[in-house]
Amino acid sequence: MNIADLLNEVSRAYDYIRELNMVPFETITETLKFVKDQTNSLATINTKIEQLTKSIPKTYADIAAISPSKTMQPQEAQILNIRQALRDEENRPAREKRCVIRNLPNNTSANDIVAALCTKAEININEITFVPLGKTAPPTAILVTTSQRDLF
Repeated sequence: MNIADLLNEVSRAYDYIRELNMVPFETITETLKFVKDQTNSLATINTKIEQLTKSIPKTYADIAAISPSKTMQPQEAQILNIRQALRDEENRPAREKRCVIRNLPNNTSANDIVAALCTKAEININEITFVPLGKTAPPTAILVTTSQRDLF
């Protein structure tokens, strides 16, 4: 029995319960027979659920007991590709880092802010380029670009 079959049986049991609300029983015998049928159906479903749950490993020991042949082993080529990618990342030149500084005060210049940024980050002002952004005469934001990895 698989999960799809179990779901079909549960669905049928719920259909019976819905029918119970719609069908009036004329005698106690009919009512008792219906209840007995439902009890048998539920017992069957419970048994099937228990069988399914027994087949699922529940503990780490159960999972560890699975033989290595059943688990997927990584291929040697894949491991070599990962190692090569890590080496390439270490040898790659530093990329440019960018940052946008927004909401500049009207009474300060972009040069003063960049100079303060360089002083705070302890880097040379020649290692940074900045572009004023915005259409207003004093810029409202600046785009700062550097090759320093640790700045941003």
